[in-house]
Amino acid sequence: MRSTGGGFFPWSILFIIAMMVMVGFMILRMILGKMGSNASPSNKDDSKDPDPVAVLRERYALGEIDMEEFQQRIDGLLNSENKKSK
Repeated sequence: MRSTGGGFFPWSILFIIAMMVMVGFMILRMILGKMGSNASPSNKDDSKDPDPVAVLRERYALGEIDMEEFQQRIDGLLNSENKKSK
């Protein structure tokens, strides 16, 4: 009598399909994860204004303003914050 059980062949097809589903899921997670991590800190919360001191530091670091202007603007910010807190 001859056996018609199918042997290894049906299991190999299921294994390949399962692997394809797992790889697809991993690729999808990587793509979605990268999209979420590309947002810059200033873009994450649009309801808040950017920190003025951080903006000044960045402009100074990029060379857009010199040390004198940086100090003047920082002093101006600190004076305006002190007046608001009183």
